[in-house]
Amino acid sequence: MGSTAQASCSCGYEGTFAIGGGESDFMTRCSFPVLCKKCNRIASANLQAKRPTCSLCGGRRVIPYDDGQLVKEVGKESVADWRLPESGRTLQLTDGHYFCPSCGKFGLTFVLDGLFD
Repeated sequence: MGSTAQASCSCGYEGTFAIGGGESDFMTRCSFPVLCKKCNRIASANLQAKRPTCSLCGGRRVIPYDDGQLVKEVGKESVADWRLPESGRTLQLTDGHYFCPSCGKFGLTFVLDGLFD
């Protein structure tokens, strides 16, 4: 079962992102928020793909939002996580502070928004 996370920043940025996959595609799809270096926006990418791409512009230079360069402060509570079956890596978003490309500061936060199948 996948989940959705709401992202927001004090600059006014807001967005909702799917995490993981549904019942029919969880072995081949792991949606996760990424920073696209081509369009400089937060987008979703399938991190199960051999070459993950930005859902907004198709760019291939994407950084998952659990990468240390996008995290200023790891939170204490998990908002969403997903284990990639092939690599065993666990992707995780917490209630910490993340980089916001809209304002260039580390004021972006995530909260659990819901679940999906």
